[in-house]
Order: sequence, then structure tokens, then C-alpha cells
Amino acid sequence: LSVLESSSGQASQMGSLWLSYLNSKDSRTESILKALEDLLQDYQQRFETVEGYIYMECVGIRLEKFFNEKRSAALTSFERKTDLTSAMNVATKKRLPHLVTEIQQKLDSLEDVSHTVVKETKELHLESKAIKSELHELAVSRLLRARETSTEKAIALMSTWAKEEESLCAKELKLLGEAVSVLEKKFEMKYQSRVSA
Repeated sequence: LSVLESSSGQASQMGSLWLSYLNSKDSRTESILKALEDLLQDYQQRFETVEGYIYMECVGIRLEKFFNEKRSAALTSFERKTDLTSAMNVATKKRLPHLVTEIQQKLDSLEDVSHTVVKETKELHLESKAIKSELHELAVSRLLRARETSTEKAIALMSTWAKEEESLCAKELKLLGEAVSVLEKKFEMKYQSRVSA
């Protein structure tokens, strides 16, 4: 009877060890998931930084392209106006009124572009290039900063997981050691009861 009582006590001790193991394993799950969630949110911010880099680059390129097109259009119009004015002067000197009238109609159909407008569009284009360059430098510096910290975050993510695994393995080893000692005691008691019988 005493062997059965001690056997039942040891089984209950084994059960409590098993429950203790499961509880300790489950108790850390929420904290490890929270730590991993925080690190993954940091990664989300890194992606947003990369998106910001791309956006700043695109804004700079489009800004410079817009002002380049305006400068080209103004220069082309000004050159056409200059060419037509020169042709009109030649036609006037040669006393070709019909040609002068035709050229004047073409001049009237053109938009009024002066040398000042061409200079202003050129200056705006140069300023847009400077802004594009500044945006590029800002975007690159932000991207480099994000790249430096992203390596650290990857290491932190792996380190957090590794520490949790290490802690869990240590607890499992301790609980398995206790379980083995309980089994050894049970085995010794059974073996001693058979030897004495």
C-alpha cells in the first residue's frame, strides 16, 4: 500500500512538473511576441524611410524636368520669334509687302516671349537643379542612417529570439532534470520493493 501511495505521489509530482513546464513556456510567449512586434514595427518604419527616399528622388527629378521643359519651350519660342523678326527685316529691306504681312501674321500667332522670360526660365531651371541636388543629399543621408540602424535591428531581432530560446532551453533542462530525478526515485523504490519481496 505504501508503494502505491508513493507511486501516486510521484505521478502527481510528475504532473505538477509538466504543468509547471507548460506554464513557464506559455508565460513567455506573450512577452516574446510583443518584443518581436516592436522590432517588426521598427522595420515598417525602415520601409517608410526607403519609400520617402524614393519619393524625394522622384519629386526632385520631376521638378527639374518640369522647369527644363519650360526653359526649352521658352527658348524655342524666343528663337522662332527672333528668326521671324530677322526674316521680316530682310523682307522689309527687299520691299516685299506680301511676305512682310505673312511673317507678321506668324509673329502675332506666337506667344510673347522676351529675352527676359528666357533668362528667368533658365534661372528657374538652375534653381530646380539645386533643389533636386539638395533633395537627393537629404534622401541619401536619411537612407544611410536607416541602413545603419537596420543592421542593428536585424541583430536585435535575432538576439531577442535567441535569448528566448536559450532561456526556454535552460528551463526545460531544469525541469527535465527534476523529472529524471523523480523517475529515478520511483525506479529505485520499485526496484527496492521487488528486491525486498
